[in-house]
Amino acid sequence: SVFNNYAGARHLTDRGFRPDKAMVIHNGIDVNGMFPEKSIDGPAIILSAARFLPQKDYLTALKAIKILKRTGGNFLYIIAGYGPGEGDIRRWIKELDIEDRVRIEISPADLPGLFARSHIYLTTSLKEGLSNSIMEAMAAGLPVVATDVGDNRYLVKDGVTGMLASRGDYQQLADSLDKLLRNHDMRMEMGRDGYERLKTGFSTRQFLDNYLKVLNDA
Repeated sequence: SVFNNYAGARHLTDRGFRPDKAMVIHNGIDVNGMFPEKSIDGPAIILSAARFLPQKDYLTALKAIKILKRTGGNFLYIIAGYGPGEGDIRRWIKELDIEDRVRIEISPADLPGLFARSHIYLTTSLKEGLSNSIMEAMAAGLPVVATDVGDNRYLVKDGVTGMLASRGDYQQLADSLDKLLRNHDMRMEMGRDGYERLKTGFSTRQFLDNYLKVLNDA
């Protein structure tokens, strides 16, 4: 059995799949060209891009943004996606009094462009496999602030390519975001390290080579 993440492999081997017959091959994504430099003009853009589902735990993200608003940092939080939780997200934004710091973009036509214009990627998921959106953020040169769930730690090296936090810990998430908002050089360094990590460890070529090895060894 081939899994694309360790979280899924552990879940199913705990339920009867033979561990000696299970292996993990992570998905790949290609990055080409030069590292994408980021402008420091205007507010820093914090981006989350995911479906509006309970497992994405947007309430925790918005509570972190509430704390950031109190610090007075110059930022805008953009939530890109769609789904049944849209009404709840809009209500939480209003209740937390952060309407001036949050913008919702429903199914944006140019999602790659939105990643390119952003400065920090935020994900507060309660569970994950291997996150495609984190890989897209790293390909765009963004430092990632993420909950330490699923295979996030295989992408986000804490303190190097971004920062990890416990599930639901909006204060820890806010502290990590605040550090990045205050330090453009740190954002660029972490974004560059993440870009290189993706290029060397999660390429499509490696993904294909790993599958070919399985087939050739069969």
